Amino acid sequence: MSLRLLSLLPLALLAACMSGPPPEPKAPPQRWVESPNGEPLPFAPGQPDCAAALTAWMAQADKNGDGVVDMDEMVTDAARWFAIADQDHDGQVTSDELTEVRRRLVPPEPEPQPESPPEAADDGRQGGPPGGGPGQGRARLRSNVRLDPVMQADANADFRVTALEFRTFVIDRMQGRSVSRTDLLRGCDSARR
Repeated sequence: MSLRLLSLLPLALLAACMSGPPPEPKAPPQRWVESPNGEPLPFAPGQPDCAAALTAWMAQADKNGDGVVDMDEMVTDAARWFAIADQDHDGQVTSDELTEVRRRLVPPEPEPQPESPPEAADDGRQGGPPGGGPGQGRARLRSNVRLDPVMQADANADFRVTALEFRTFVIDRMQGRSVSRTDLLRGCDSARR
């Protein structure tokens, strides 16, 4: 081996070490959106996106057809969704029941796999902290945490939501307002960002 090639070896090793963390897994395309009451609305062949799914939800929730979902209609829709989520019909919804009904409505997707660079080899060594540096993994987790739109109605923190708790929560959240199609579709715009 020539002396020139040997002198380039440390630089090549240094460049390999500085290449950064492994690439993030690609997020699968969005396949569903939640109604304002927390019901999963899966995208179907006739509903290929957020706007179509929410528009279809609004068509069934807007009972008088005036183009808005008023508080009474929202409470009626919340009662309909609560009855679906209450799998054992005991008048309360638990996180296990929600998980099961959501799994039925929107089957889970396979876990995304990170893309490995073709030249990367697994030599069995452990790398640095996940997420590209100290503390970044924890920060990323915190930024992805969101409150469940049904379980946050659990007023007495007993890990179950009664029909009365859910109804009260919906009424408090609505504050006498109505929701228009434009209001609903703003959620689609913010989900894209």
